[in-house]
Amino acid sequence: MRKLSLVGAAVSLFVSSACLAADMAPRAYKAPAPAPVYSWTGCYLGAGAGYGMFNQNREVIAPVGTTAFAGPNFAMAVAAPPGAVITGNETFGGKGWLGTAQLGCDYQFANNWLVGAFADGDWTNMRGDHGLFGIFRGEQSLRWSWAAGGRAGWLVTPTLLAYISGGYTQAEFGGVDYTNNFATAAFATVNGPVAFALASTGSPGIQLGSQRYDGFFIGGGTEYSIGWLPGLFWKNEYRYADYRSATTSINCVNAAACGVLRPIGISEHIRPTVQTVRTELVWRFGGPVSAKY
Repeated sequence: MRKLSLVGAAVSLFVSSACLAADMAPRAYKAPAPAPVYSWTGCYLGAGAGYGMFNQNREVIAPVGTTAFAGPNFAMAVAAPPGAVITGNETFGGKGWLGTAQLGCDYQFANNWLVGAFADGDWTNMRGDHGLFGIFRGEQSLRWSWAAGGRAGWLVTPTLLAYISGGYTQAEFGGVDYTNNFATAAFATVNGPVAFALASTGSPGIQLGSQRYDGFFIGGGTEYSIGWLPGLFWKNEYRYADYRSATTSINCVNAAACGVLRPIGISEHIRPTVQTVRTELVWRFGGPVSAKY
């Protein structure tokens, strides 16, 4: 009986040791999930708003082919040689808000580098005073502009891009409907005297025509993943645009005031520059995405 008890105790001890050894055996190790890899390669749409200002460097050019103009309420005589600069460089400007829309595509390479191409359009209420000879005054506005170009950037973090941009741009400035504060005026210029005879103050019936300008732009900014909605990004950019000079005629647009509807002969040679800051919400499709490998 004592032998059976010893055998039973030994068996119990063996089973207990085996169970303890099984419990102490190392458990299988489960590797953590791979970190997501972020890609900016893809296309996008964007829209937003901003603020801007423009400057215009202007010269007034003497008539070519005629030196006098006369109408019922407006008469002009210019003694300067045809085509001469009557008044030297003057600067006018304006400012205001803009709305913008954009589309583009990007390609990410070498881990942190990005290149892309885009096109966008701005619709603005930028406007400011525009004068002539200190006698006539009006308001000019930047109606719209569009741009097409490229950008290159560096991913500061997987979700933050810093970039520079540049390319071609075109802008349209509206016409200027002039009014006058004096009934008569005469003054000397570098290249000869200019005289005006006006029946009354108000509108002389003349207008600087609208004009489109071609140029280039450069800029820079940041773009950041908002995070709480996949594909939604926030972009901020500064842009400087420099346009080539263009010569625009001053026209009679009111036959009752200045006679036959035609150019009066005087032209304005204008070179605009525009600076803007803009903020946009960008929706990316096709990237960036979180992809597990």
